[in-house]
Amino acid sequence: MAGSKTWKVGLLYVLAFAVLFVMVFSYWYMVLGSLAPWNEVDRKLIPSSLTLRSYE
Repeated sequence: MAGSKTWKVGLLYVLAFAVLFVMVFSYWYMVLGSLAPWNEVDRKLIPSSLTLRSYE
């Protein structure tokens, strides 16, 4: 009985961390995309340099 409950709790934690990863990754992607040079937007996951040119 205790093993079944432990398995369900573990599955719940895995699901919660997967949802957390998707939520954090989307914000991380938006911030890095806004700081990337125009020629690297949507082409690279991690830009080679960061610039504030989008905010001028």
